Amino acid sequence: MSIETVKFRGRHVPKGAVGAIVCGGLAIALLIAMCLIEAFGNAPLSFSGVAAVAAALASLVGLAWSVVSYYERDVFTGIPIAGMIVNGLSVILYAVVFFLGNT
Repeated sequence: MSIETVKFRGRHVPKGAVGAIVCGGLAIALLIAMCLIEAFGNAPLSFSGVAAVAAALASLVGLAWSVVSYYERDVFTGIPIAGMIVNGLSVILYAVVFFLGNT
């Protein structure tokens, strides 16, 4: 039994899925930083607005990237699914912060 018989048949981790997880982590970090600075600091409102828009764009781009990576041929699907979860959570977190900020 050689290594070729045990090896998976050309499957790979898509680069887009790794980028999607990075985008989701960046979006969550931006939202948490925005909330902490607003709660404890004297940051200008322009920083909060820029951070919120950047977080929303990063999470939407990451979500699209992970869906596209999921449907590629011969890929491991665990990483794209993790990207969808992380970016979905960041979209939900963005919506919660947006609606709580408007009340």
